[in-house]
Amino acid sequence: MMQYIVMDLEWNQFMSPKEAVRKPLLLTGEIIQIGAVKLNDKLEIVDRIRLMVKPRYYLRMHWKVSKLTGIKTGELKKGMPFPEAAAQFREWCGEEFIFLTWGPNDIEIFRENMELHGLDQGWLPRTYNVQAIFADQVGGDHRQYSLADAVVMVHGEEESAEKAHDALDDAWNTAVICRHMDMERGLRDYEQSELRLQYGDDPPVDRCEMPELYATRRKALSDQALFRFYAEALGENVVCTRAISLNGTVYIGLGLTESGRELFLRYRLRKRVDGLFVVTRVAYELDEERRDYYEKWKKKAGRNILKVPLSAEKAGGRESAAKQEEQAGEDGQPKEGAARKRRRRRRRRGSGKPHDTEKGSAE
Repeated sequence: MMQYIVMDLEWNQFMSPKEAVRKPLLLTGEIIQIGAVKLNDKLEIVDRIRLMVKPRYYLRMHWKVSKLTGIKTGELKKGMPFPEAAAQFREWCGEEFIFLTWGPNDIEIFRENMELHGLDQGWLPRTYNVQAIFADQVGGDHRQYSLADAVVMVHGEEESAEKAHDALDDAWNTAVICRHMDMERGLRDYEQSELRLQYGDDPPVDRCEMPELYATRRKALSDQALFRFYAEALGENVVCTRAISLNGTVYIGLGLTESGRELFLRYRLRKRVDGLFVVTRVAYELDEERRDYYEKWKKKAGRNILKVPLSAEKAGGRESAAKQEEQAGEDGQPKEGAARKRRRRRRRRGSGKPHDTEKGSAE
């Protein structure tokens, strides 16, 4: 019998970029609490679990995370190591189940921590974004409703959300919201709609949590490494020349490998509590469904399509990427040609405007 596991996590973050764990991956959040509610096929709550996790790397609570969760640094020592907590959680889940989460962050952080500890991820089931289903069924739009707002919309009061940002209480609130929706239709529509392509967790051919932290969304999207990269899982260089924004947080694009293999790329930007942005890049085989999805959004975007830095028509590999970087100026853009410089100087002289001393010296 299929069961629904409504999962929520709390995770700590590094105090400063210098303290960030970057190998074997950028650890954007270290799990400190696992909360879950188990629903049967009738959406009846049959069990619950709360596990405190003792961190291995980020041992001091980030003050903003502590303020949100109420968890103090001293409490972290009371938890169990993540591998032990993950094993206990897996056993509690049972045999046949799916994950329901509020938003896409929790499953990404869970996979990140599993990978960090070298744990098997093969048992992880398909995950559905309840936040997106709620927006479709209750909100009637594509907004990203907070869990607290959703509880208010369902109950007309905030009593059920008083303990927000405790993993079990957030999971409980999410489960209550699920009971107010047509989840059978929601899950069916999710599989058959664009939500699966935007948020779904189909097995990718390559996945990477970018090792850099970005001060702004603009700086993140101007990083060449997002769009010209070596895919470890494929053993090939990949180039993406165009990216389309779906909602300012999720971007999609088409990638091409050195051997001519076509990929569907999805980028997701996540803002940390300290305001810095992290980016997750996922690559899938480009099938007809994903191609049609991309072309549909391409038409919607019109001219508002992000042209990625130093774009190329084909994958040139690490060597050619480095060569293009050498040909670029300090700002990452191609150096200005001599003829263009002369024309710009003539326009300045003709307009009578004073020269920009800093730019003039750089030329």
